[in-house]
Amino acid sequence: MANTVNADLVYEILNDEEVTTLGTLSAPWLDFSYKVDLEAKAPGAQINVPVVSAGATVQENASNFESGDSTIGDANVHAAQQTASFHVTQAQVNDGIQLRWLLKKNMQNLQNALVDKVFAVVTNANFGADVVNVASTSFGTDDLVDIWAACKNFPRKNLWLDGAYVAELLPTTRESFALSAMGFQGAYGFDSIKVHNRWDGTSSIKGFCASDSAIAVGTAFPKVDELVTGLSAIQSTNVMLEQINLPVQFNLWVNTAGRVAWASLDCMIGAAAADTNAGKVIGDST
Repeated sequence: MANTVNADLVYEILNDEEVTTLGTLSAPWLDFSYKVDLEAKAPGAQINVPVVSAGATVQENASNFESGDSTIGDANVHAAQQTASFHVTQAQVNDGIQLRWLLKKNMQNLQNALVDKVFAVVTNANFGADVVNVASTSFGTDDLVDIWAACKNFPRKNLWLDGAYVAELLPTTRESFALSAMGFQGAYGFDSIKVHNRWDGTSSIKGFCASDSAIAVGTAFPKVDELVTGLSAIQSTNVMLEQINLPVQFNLWVNTAGRVAWASLDCMIGAAAADTNAGKVIGDST
């Protein structure tokens, strides 16, 4: 296992700041039902999110006020540990390479893995046939009307759309509303319209409109045995994946034999369809 380092960096470090290449733009998904389990978990552990599906029958002119029953189900979220680990060797440190240069790119990689876990749940099998199925170049406000109508019973209407579809909604004249003023908050009657370009593993799906009860998401920090932290001198703290607004665990340690500085970003995450009537899928017809 070895880093790939441009040889020019060995001879002359021109700037102490690194440039991190672009990743895929992902939107926050904390609008979904969300549970953070503060107790550290082992891989494969369950993080259970309650799902209340039925309440009492409403009585007219009740004579017995102790006759109500409710149904509380459970969205079993099986948490898997996602880890992005990275390092620099002593020789690379001698050449001026810094471990912190690698942080942003590995945060991107971990973020992608976490997003994929959540949006893998967005399938036609879970949420039914596409409510709209058009190519991005044919997408317009008429389609938004259809999406809104299909979601009319949702208490909150949050819409995740691929950027190619959002592009068709942008203003084209000075008389149109300003994009900054729209801010995608409250536009077209939706609570939010989010640019979300990561639909890997979701076939032709390019959008999802949902209320917060559609998907149950559970996260936790992974459990690290105290003996391991003691022997390895692992330093643990938290960092924020700002694009999706999620805290993850950051671990730092040194392989003493080779004086190799290692770091990892870790998060336990799982997702499951909770209320399958609270989400609608937008598909790409191309």
